[in-house]
Amino acid sequence: ARSIELMEGSGFEDIHFKANFFDNYVHHQHVGWAFMKLERTAHSWVRRVRISNVISIMAVRNSYAVSVIQLLVDGNRGHTTVGTVVSTRILTGLTWDNTNNSQWHGSGFATGANGSVVWRVDATKGESHDLHGDKPRTNLIDLYTSVDLTGNGGAVQNFPHHLSGLTIWNQKRVGGSSVNNYNVWGSGWWLVNPIIVGMHGTNTTFVQSSLKYEESNGAAVTPASLYEAQLEHRLGSKPAWVDAAIAEYESLKTAWYVPADPEPVAGVTVSPTTYTLGLGLTIDLTETIYPSNAANKAVSWSSSNTSVATVNSDGLVMAVAEGNATITVTTADGGFTATSTVTVTPVTGISVSPALHEAAGINIYPNPVNKGELNVGLTLSSGNDIALRIFNIMGRLVYSETIGSYGPGSYTCTRDTHMLNMHTPGVYIIEVNTNGVAERKKVILR
Repeated sequence: ARSIELMEGSGFEDIHFKANFFDNYVHHQHVGWAFMKLERTAHSWVRRVRISNVISIMAVRNSYAVSVIQLLVDGNRGHTTVGTVVSTRILTGLTWDNTNNSQWHGSGFATGANGSVVWRVDATKGESHDLHGDKPRTNLIDLYTSVDLTGNGGAVQNFPHHLSGLTIWNQKRVGGSSVNNYNVWGSGWWLVNPIIVGMHGTNTTFVQSSLKYEESNGAAVTPASLYEAQLEHRLGSKPAWVDAAIAEYESLKTAWYVPADPEPVAGVTVSPTTYTLGLGLTIDLTETIYPSNAANKAVSWSSSNTSVATVNSDGLVMAVAEGNATITVTTADGGFTATSTVTVTPVTGISVSPALHEAAGINIYPNPVNKGELNVGLTLSSGNDIALRIFNIMGRLVYSETIGSYGPGSYTCTRDTHMLNMHTPGVYIIEVNTNGVAERKKVILR
C-alpha cells in the first residue's frame, strides 16, 4: 500500500469543448487528445459539459469521491466515453452519447475501480458500457440504454473484464439483434458471476450458470434506479440534488441544440473507406459533412475507374468488373474531398478446402458487420459437436475453434471480429461443422 496526496475541491462546468476529429474512427489506429483527465483528485466534479468531435472524452484516475454528470458527447465518433480507473466512490452519469455512431467504448470501469456507479447513460446509436479488465470490482451499472449489449475491451492478459460484485440494473437495449443464452464468462464478456436485474428492450437472455442472480428478464423493475433507491434508503430521503440534476440534464438536451447560424463547410468523410464488393453487387456509401450546421451540404461523386465500379449521384456504387477503383465525394462548398477504395471480386469460384455447401440452417448477423460482435445462430435437431472456422476470400483459414457439444435446440455463438482474426475489411466465409457436416455462409466486414 502507498499513500497518494489528493487535490480536493476542483470543479469544471459549463464548458463546450470542440475538437476537429472528422475521420472515420479506426480502433487503436486513431489516437489524440482527450477532453480531460482527473488525476489524484477528491471531492471534485465535472458537470454541464458538451464535448464535440473528440477521440477520447475523459477518465478519472487515482481519485476518490468525484462526480462527472450532465455530459453531451456529439459530433464524430471516437474511442472512449468516461472511464473510472484505480478509483473509488466515483459517480459518472446523466450522459448522452449522441455521436454519429456512438463511441467505441461506453462509460465504465477498469484497473481496480471499485465502489463506483455508472448512472443514467443514453447511447441509443451503438455501444454499451465498457468493463475494461484489470480487476475492477463491486460496481453498479444503473439505467444504461444502448443498442449493443456491451462495449467491453481491454487486453487479454487483463481479463476478466470485472471481478465479483458487479450489478447491472435496468439496462435497456434499443434495436440491434436478439441475443440468446449469452454466457458472460466466455462469449466476449469475462465477468465473475454478475447480478443482472431488469434487462429489457431487445431480447437478451443469459446462461444462468454464468450469473450470480438474475431477475425480471424482459421487463424493467421498480425502483427504476438502484442508485437513487440506495441513496434514499441510506440517507432516509432522496437528496434534492438528484431530481434537480435529472431535470436540468433533460432541459440541457434541448438547450445544447439551439440551432446555430449556418457555417461554411469545414470537411467531409465517407463510410466505409475500404471494402470488397462481389461482381454485380452494390453498396451505398455515406458522406458526413462537417460542421453539422453547414449551410451547403451538396456533394458530387466520382469513380477513378468506371470500367470497374460506377457511382451515382447518391453514392450508390455498383461493381461492374474485377479490379480496383477509388470513389471520391467532393463538397460543393470548399471542394473538400474524401475517398473510398473498392476491390471488386468474383462472387463464385471461391476455393475453400474442404468443399462446403451453402448453409440453410445457420444465421449470421449482423451482416455486413462493421466491428465488434458477430453472432452465429444455428438450430440442432439432435445432439452435435460444434466447430467454427473462418476463411478469408482467398480461401485461407484465419481462425478455428471447437465450441463444444450441445443437445437439440437453438443456439447463438457470439464472438468479437478482432478475436476471429477478421481485421481487414472484405468478404469472409463462416463455416460451422456439426458432427462432420460443414455448412458455410459469407459475411462482409466493413
